[in-house]
Formats: sequence, C-alpha cells, structure tokens
Amino acid sequence: MPQQHGISTIICTYNRQEYIVQCLESIVRQTLDRQYYEILIIDNNSSDNTPQLCRDFMRRYPDYPIRYVVEQEQGLSAARNRGIYEAVFPIVNYTDDDAEMSEGYLKALFDYTTAHPDIWGIGGKIIAKYEDDERPTWMSRYLEGTVGATFLGEQIKPYAKGQFPPGNNMTYRKVAFEKYGYFDNDLGPKGNAITRCDEKDIAEALQNNGYTLIYHPEALIYHHVPRSRLSDEYQRRQHVGMGISERKANGEKRYYGSRQNRFFLYH
Repeated sequence: MPQQHGISTIICTYNRQEYIVQCLESIVRQTLDRQYYEILIIDNNSSDNTPQLCRDFMRRYPDYPIRYVVEQEQGLSAARNRGIYEAVFPIVNYTDDDAEMSEGYLKALFDYTTAHPDIWGIGGKIIAKYEDDERPTWMSRYLEGTVGATFLGEQIKPYAKGQFPPGNNMTYRKVAFEKYGYFDNDLGPKGNAITRCDEKDIAEALQNNGYTLIYHPEALIYHHVPRSRLSDEYQRRQHVGMGISERKANGEKRYYGSRQNRFFLYH
C-alpha cells in the first residue's frame, strides 16, 4: 500500500557500470530526511557489472531505503512502469543512471508537491556535465536537449504547450498513471535503440486533459555527456529515433483519457 506522503525515486539502469555508483551516491547525499523517500533501482537486464555494483552499494548503506529489482521485459518504458508498481510513495521521480542529483533536489520536489496537491507533474533544470569539462563551441541551446540538458530560467513556471518534463528529470503523482495510463514501451528506447517519445506521451495525456505541468529550477540535476554523444553519428541516430517515435505516436491516433486500457499492469 502507498504511504501517506513521500517520494519514490526510480533509477532505471542498463549497462551503466561507469556511472551508476555516482548516481546513487548523489541520492544518499540528499538534504531531504530519508524517511520521506526511497531509492528504487530497476535493472533492465544489465550484462555488465551494474548488478554487483548496486548490491555492493546497498551493503554500504544499510540504513537507507534502497531496493534492487530486475525487470526482464526489455525497454526503458517497461522498467519505468515496473518502478511505478514497486513504489511505496504516491510521488514517483525519475532520473537517469548517468545523472547526479543536486543535494536539495528531492527536498525541492517534496516541498512543492506538499504545497501544491493539484499539480501532478514536475520537471526541473538539467545541466550537462561534459566529459572534458568544457561545452563544445558548436553546441547551442537548441541542440543541448539531445544530450539531456534543459534550462527554462530561474523561476518556477508552467511548461508551455509542447514542453514537458524530460525523462532524466521528471516527477509525477502515481494517480496520473492510474488514470491516464502507463509508459508505452513501443515509444521508448530498448537496449541500444534510440527512440524516445514515451515521456512526451504521458505528459501530453495530462496536458490535453487540463493538468498543468510545472518547471522547477531548484529540482536540479547534472547529466553526464560522454564524447560519444557529441559525434555526428550519435546526433543523427538521436534525431532519427525521435522521428520514428513521433511517427508511431501520431500514427496510432491516440485518444487521451482512455490510455490506461492499452498498458500492462502488474497484479
């Protein structure tokens, strides 16, 4: 049964042995009292050393509410949905396994969701952490979203139409999924495939039904950007993948409000 209040922060991971420990370390450094959050690691069939690193981490921090779960259905959306099912708190938060939370990240989300029970979705600021510690000269604010960065100012405000919380910094009330459906595994990435429209899908479901999604700059994370993501090939694959996802989403002619009938639920 869900607890009365708190945040389940969900880390969906797949073969990220080089980053996962840094991500988890940033969560245990949170200023929010740990009675108000839990850490859910959803391993989507990693074949590297990620499982062992996660178990070792849990042994180092026995006083923290950390759980490790394997989701065998391949796909980030399937892992995200498993996280919703496993979550004990009514607020579910996602960040990537190659990201790091600022120390006040969860407290900012906790305080805002406590004060605004009518808000069902929140995103935040994301600063790219380049491998060489230097932003490429050719990088622009229009392209930086392809490497997981987002900056919409220093004021709390609603997302405009067409904007939504990105997957590496998104928080929703569980009731949003119960009412409008879960992440669609046909639209999200699977393994090394770059397709990503599942997070836009759920955001639009809420927005089209009259819900406001909020950008909160104090919900700040840092997202690692390896050199490989700055290559022409990666940028090409990223944009092609987005196009494929958009075509799938639009081609299905969704009718928001009845999406919950299209998703597998864990019972």
